[in-house]
Amino acid sequence: MAYNGYIMKFGNDVFNMDWIFRDSFSITPNRRQDLDSYRNANGKLVRNVLDHTATTITFQSKPMTRHNFALMMEFIRDHFSNAQERKLSITYYSPDINAYKTGNFYMPDFEVTTIMQKKSGELLYNTCTLEFIEY
Repeated sequence: MAYNGYIMKFGNDVFNMDWIFRDSFSITPNRRQDLDSYRNANGKLVRNVLDHTATTITFQSKPMTRHNFALMMEFIRDHFSNAQERKLSITYYSPDINAYKTGNFYMPDFEVTTIMQKKSGELLYNTCTLEFIEY
């Protein structure tokens, strides 16, 4: 299945691309994993490549108001299948195979910086990097 108009869905819900800072979305699809690979006595790499691959999805959020940031985070939290692990199912477009894949991911901790608007007193959030790593 070729590209179908969205980059990723959490569960059945398309992630709002308006929350993503322009040109910041990156994907490392189908990262190969090795188990007990080694170099032999001749220095040749002997690999034991596993069938399971692990994709990493990274992007920066746009600078946004406290309200919009809360909406984005609520969307993400609502799709956690395990809140303790911050685990969620993501369907994503994998450009290397020109198709969509679905996997279980976790969202590691991230840093948020704030900007206080002096005149309005409104709290704004600067861009922050969000990452989703496949199990």
